Amino acid sequence: FNIKKVDIVSTIVFISTKDVENIVEKIKDCPFINHAFKISGEYNLLCIISASDLQTIERLIDLCFRKDPNVINVKTNILIESIHDFVVPIDFTIEDFDGRYCGPGCHLKEEIPKFKFQEIEKEE
Repeated sequence: FNIKKVDIVSTIVFISTKDVENIVEKIKDCPFINHAFKISGEYNLLCIISASDLQTIERLIDLCFRKDPNVINVKTNILIESIHDFVVPIDFTIEDFDGRYCGPGCHLKEEIPKFKFQEIEKEE
């Protein structure tokens, strides 16, 4: 999808980890993470995460990064507007999302079977 043309929330998430390979392995099949990059500097991983609403992204970040003892720090920036066309892939297996974990193939599937995202109330 083209971020400039769709109504989807996208964020850039910087993660500082003790072991970047551990986190890379954990997120490699996540359908919400459109791109991930190993980077240099204060943070060693950058992820572009998209979802239909900010609440889902916040829960994903809390669940997969902030609660991970391997993660030192997380910085999140919400994309406000795309100046140029920016096309990111979308994994349509996300349609199988059942609300208990970030998506099909999630590494947390076996570890937290009782976790469930709360329903999001939409304003009319």
